[in-house]
Amino acid sequence: MMTPIHILVTLDENYLPPLRVMLTSLFVNNPGEKIEVWMLYRSIPGIEINNLRELCENYNAVLHPLRADGSMWGSAPTSSRYPQEMYYRLLAPHLLPGTFDRVLYLDPDILVINPLRPLWRSNTIISIPAFCLLTLSRGEKKLIRRRCSNIRKNIKKSYYFPIRIS
Repeated sequence: MMTPIHILVTLDENYLPPLRVMLTSLFVNNPGEKIEVWMLYRSIPGIEINNLRELCENYNAVLHPLRADGSMWGSAPTSSRYPQEMYYRLLAPHLLPGTFDRVLYLDPDILVINPLRPLWRSNTIISIPAFCLLTLSRGEKKLIRRRCSNIRKNIKKSYYFPIRIS
């Protein structure tokens, strides 16, 4: 039996429609895969979580909604395009249970058009902060690096988290 592919998404309520599209594309293009979706969020209504759970169950996948305490990121720079929830992926190793050794972070507004198993098996590892900073402007990167540096000083274990990419 294949090990499940663990997927991490972080979002606010505004990204629910794109998330539904991303999840559907993920499931349709990965038939027969056991997929577990870990969703970090701050404030999403229970009815919406139930709808997502039902979507996942329709494809024999499992949704693990995890409500995160946003107080650590209260003073972090945010915008309508970059809500506080985007920071949650940076501390995923501290917010996710330690029952698996890797997770693949996917933005909720992408399409998955190929099978993920080859990506999952890849030996290439990068850290979440490097991966997340690739799509931000120079000013946003600087603010995030400064905030991460301040947080890192207060964290005993490393917040770097391996992700496999191809």
